[in-house]
Amino acid sequence: MIVSSICRYSWEFLDKKSIELAKLSVIIEKSKSDPVAFIYWTRVSLAVLVSVVNVAFELTDIPGVIVGVGMYLMSYCLARYVLKIQPEAVGSKTKLYTIGIGAYILLWLFLWTFFYTISRTAF
Repeated sequence: MIVSSICRYSWEFLDKKSIELAKLSVIIEKSKSDPVAFIYWTRVSLAVLVSVVNVAFELTDIPGVIVGVGMYLMSYCLARYVLKIQPEAVGSKTKLYTIGIGAYILLWLFLWTFFYTISRTAF
């Protein structure tokens, strides 16, 4: 009885809030309002994700760099073809490539090193 009411309440909450936010169309609309900021924060988030993946799968040296660079290039494809952000919306095709590149590289390398050091000293 209690479990079913908790599940029902949880599903109603998820149904009303999370499912609506998870729709790709909502994300696309938010990216159209300020595409430069959206691309920047997407790349910062991907830098954190890639550094965690590199440490989790013990990717060091060249394989880790390939994953990091590959994810950065995939972020261009995500912005251009999935979110349909036109280069004119951010200035030019070159700017679409370079938005957030400094933050991505520095954060990715710093967190990769940081998480790698913690993983080696903690265990």
